[in-house]
Amino acid sequence: MILFTSGITCTGQSISPAQAQTMYQGNVWVTLTRTLASHKLEPGALVTAKTNDSVPLSSSIVLPKGTLLEGKVLGTRRLTRKSRTEQIIFAFQSAVIKHQEPLPIHALVVSAEAPAIVAMAGMGDTISGAGSDPAWAIKHAPGDEDSHGSKNGSRSPQDSSPAPTMSHDHGQMSLSGFPVDNAQNETFASTTAGGGSVTFTAVGQHLILYKGFQMRLELLLEK
Repeated sequence: MILFTSGITCTGQSISPAQAQTMYQGNVWVTLTRTLASHKLEPGALVTAKTNDSVPLSSSIVLPKGTLLEGKVLGTRRLTRKSRTEQIIFAFQSAVIKHQEPLPIHALVVSAEAPAIVAMAGMGDTISGAGSDPAWAIKHAPGDEDSHGSKNGSRSPQDSSPAPTMSHDHGQMSLSGFPVDNAQNETFASTTAGGGSVTFTAVGQHLILYKGFQMRLELLLEK
């Protein structure tokens, strides 16, 4: 199973077939069930998503389709005169199956996807899904003034970003610099270290992950 696209630099230890099989068993797309807006979030805010399919975590544990994943916001960064980026940092901590005790988990985000319409949108637009429920959307607001009165501009197409990297060391996996598919100027980083976390970053624009935004996760049971 290939988890990562070409052009990615891999560092650290290689992944054994046994580890790859464990990763495959926990690989699933999930959908956010509430909106995350960096300029409105505070540490400790609830993060929720549901699995798009059933997924086995071990020989005896299978998460049904629609299993609720819960976590918390760990931190945010907002546009200021000095900082040209916005960030949302969060971690999934448990899988909730009906009529059962929550399962403690770690989650590594390996892919994140916004709709293709985001990539084609004019800068300054807010992209919405069908009806009043926006899905997989990122709000772009270059030219708007932030709370400090500075102008938010988009990153120049000529700006280059470091190549995405993935490392595996002493049982911990980390990814950095991965682009959000079909979106503009958004990347994510993720790690299983310290209980696991994911950081979404937008350059020169507001960052909102709307209800319906999709991510592919490697789910691991907490030992």
